[in-house]
Amino acid sequence: MKHYGADITCGEMALAEQLLKGQASEWALLKRHPSEDCFGVQIAAGHADQFTRLAEVLANEDNIEVDFLDMNLGCPLDLICNKGAGACLMLREKKLRASLEGML
Repeated sequence: MKHYGADITCGEMALAEQLLKGQASEWALLKRHPSEDCFGVQIAAGHADQFTRLAEVLANEDNIEVDFLDMNLGCPLDLICNKGAGACLMLREKKLRASLEGML
């Protein structure tokens, strides 16, 4: 992607709940193109245990090459916020803190 001026790229938002269920279409969002030097995945989750479990899965997954995990804290869609994720998670300090601590 450097050809287009992008040093860092990030995949589309994926839902932790669907990834943890093994939803193939959701896992497809985490695919890295060979031209991407620094690639991250954007994850939406409403619960700390989802972030924690997914971070563990990604760390141990041989088929997924990820440089960083981006916590989606800005999506305003009702579908996402109604699950306590996206922009809604920003308002839930304890859950946000637990999510961050669980991924360390």
